[in-house]
Amino acid sequence: MPVNGDSVVLHGPVSTYSFSGWCTSLNITETASLGGNGNQGNLFISGSLYNNGSILGSINYYLHGNLVNNLPWTGIDSKLKFTGQDHLITCSPGADINAQFLADDSLQNLILNSDLEISNETAILGNSEMYTQNHVLRIHGGSFQDCRIHAFDTLHFNAIIGNLAISGSYKLKGNADILGNLNLEDEAVNYGKIQSFYGASSTLKLYGDFINEDTIGSALAGNLNVNVIKSAVNHGFWNANVTMFMGSGNKHISQTPGHPFGGTQISSDNSGSTICLDSDVEFTAPSVFLNNNTLNCGTHAFAANSTFDHGTIISESEIQGNSDFWTTSFKGNLLLSGNPRFSNCSAYGNIENIGHMQAITFYGGIFSSYGLLDNKGDIQGIHFNIYGNLSNNGNITDNCIVDVVGDTVQYILLTNSIESQCYFYSDITGTSYQWMLNGADIINQQSQYLFFNTLQISDAGIYQCRVTTDQGTVYSREIIVNNVTSLPEVASLTEEVYVFPNPFAVKATIHYEIAESSDVAVMLLDQQGRPLKVISEEKKLPGIYEVVLDESDLTPGLYMAELILKKSGERVRRTLKLIHR
Repeated sequence: MPVNGDSVVLHGPVSTYSFSGWCTSLNITETASLGGNGNQGNLFISGSLYNNGSILGSINYYLHGNLVNNLPWTGIDSKLKFTGQDHLITCSPGADINAQFLADDSLQNLILNSDLEISNETAILGNSEMYTQNHVLRIHGGSFQDCRIHAFDTLHFNAIIGNLAISGSYKLKGNADILGNLNLEDEAVNYGKIQSFYGASSTLKLYGDFINEDTIGSALAGNLNVNVIKSAVNHGFWNANVTMFMGSGNKHISQTPGHPFGGTQISSDNSGSTICLDSDVEFTAPSVFLNNNTLNCGTHAFAANSTFDHGTIISESEIQGNSDFWTTSFKGNLLLSGNPRFSNCSAYGNIENIGHMQAITFYGGIFSSYGLLDNKGDIQGIHFNIYGNLSNNGNITDNCIVDVVGDTVQYILLTNSIESQCYFYSDITGTSYQWMLNGADIINQQSQYLFFNTLQISDAGIYQCRVTTDQGTVYSREIIVNNVTSLPEVASLTEEVYVFPNPFAVKATIHYEIAESSDVAVMLLDQQGRPLKVISEEKKLPGIYEVVLDESDLTPGLYMAELILKKSGERVRRTLKLIHR
């Protein structure tokens, strides 16, 4: 019987039963075999194990050193437990190991000196680290759990896997059923099928750059949740239960045509993140919950037939499909097609509509348009607040309400009449009002708004309201209907200016973007346009800026914020409403 300190070399068949032994190293030669039937005990090896013959049975091996396996390890229910810190594993081609791999804790380092194949057994590795280096790891059958893998070649899983963290630059193949978490870091390409283990709720976390060439999720979506922390590219089938974009900063996604991001829901956590499209992208998930984050389409087309909720969409291209948008802000110069529906939405750039815009039935709310709304399609049932300009070359019908409520000159260009109610509102509040057309008073139009049951091409002219205030007579901004053949160009330097929240109780944020360097002054004015204070005044480089207005000493009422670009002389005003605190 060997004792600790002996090195054992086997030259023939050896069977054990309920045996416990110790040795420094164990060498099973070509003519030898080790193992028998039943409970064959424990063997503690303080050095290395060399298998050049045959390992049978269910011995529990406690290995402190290295493993060299040159022939298949065919033991039934045998266990190989690593007890030291660093273990070098070398296997000859075709010499798979049919044994449970076990490790105590995270101090274990398993280093592959060749390809490794583990078959039909369970590996529970105590959060140890496995360095596959440039070798292939194959897991066929059974399960592989609790390990940190550093890989620079292929990981082939035909097994249940769980609580794995994989880093490096690697390829995934096979059919992996996740039980728990699978964390993919650095650069991963999936050529296999990754789904949740049947009946389990599992998570695939993409911390690095991930490319899917085959399958994520199943045809029924199942319970696989995918967290995108950096980037995801889909060239295959993507049908996760929930695809969640997590963490602050930019997340990048792209796809090849015909390979959309699907599943039950696409969402993001409330972390100030931006989902950036690096190609044309389609969502087929029925629900998209942006959670006050941003989807930046850039110049790429975006298609969805989904319900969007609470977020911002930036686009310089086309938004396609038949989606519902709830409390969504649109920025950029975008094209709307399809049959989009809206509730309590805002557009801070220019919108060209060639589709069929509608209100969400019974929940339409207000659609606030701060840029140019250029309608070439159909609009039905939407209540608009028009702060910018409006061009109608299509149909605006079916109980729409168009409130023209801006505070700078506004243009309305019609080739087709607006077959819905229109209201021109004075941007100045006073004690009495008189609306004028081309400088002449309009009889019996002495309210803060001018009402049109429909706005016809024959209603062309320049509209303005003369307002009597406590400080005297002032005039509202002009509303110009069809007195120009085309709408004026947007100011060359000021891309967008808006205030939020508005109305506000104490603090409001003035957001603006400039395209060229300029000295920029932000002023607070009263409702008659008289300056009250300078909020900020400094030289700015091209970019996006925000200025916080804290006016706890003001009385409730209407005010104006004015942005002045010294370089071009441009002035942009926005009305603010301070409410009771």
